[in-house]
Amino acid sequence: MTFARKTLLPSLAIALCVLAAPRAEAGFGIGGSIGSGFYYSDGLNRTATNIEITPSWKIAILSLDLGLKFNLEEVNKQNYDFQLRPGVRLDLQLLYLRAAIPLRVNAGGDYGFLFGVGFSFGVGPVSLFVEADGNFSKEIGFSSPGIDFRLGARFQF
Repeated sequence: MTFARKTLLPSLAIALCVLAAPRAEAGFGIGGSIGSGFYYSDGLNRTATNIEITPSWKIAILSLDLGLKFNLEEVNKQNYDFQLRPGVRLDLQLLYLRAAIPLRVNAGGDYGFLFGVGFSFGVGPVSLFVEADGNFSKEIGFSSPGIDFRLGARFQF
């Protein structure tokens, strides 16, 4: 038993770290997703269904993103607005973390903070992802975050 602990367990730990480590890559990528969610302001409210196009530049496990989000419907005083969402994404293989600064450029303007977590499954340069984002907005109050859920695909050149 002592021999197994001294040789087998460290070898398994090293193999697991090597297999779980993200690939070091760099280059341009683009993603697209559809999403919706909810926020709390005088009750629970649904957010508008939207699409987001996300060009990005990846360096190792870090991506610099510029999300371009468009609402597809009017819901709960949310018009057909457009947001720029510059941010970063930390790729931890299947799991990734996202942070961005949503900037609404029409309909009166607004700004906030976005923090998200997602799971990405892919083969080669193409991957599918599922993401949940917490949105803190000046307009609805920073103390009442909205939650968005996204489903999409990404292509890394």
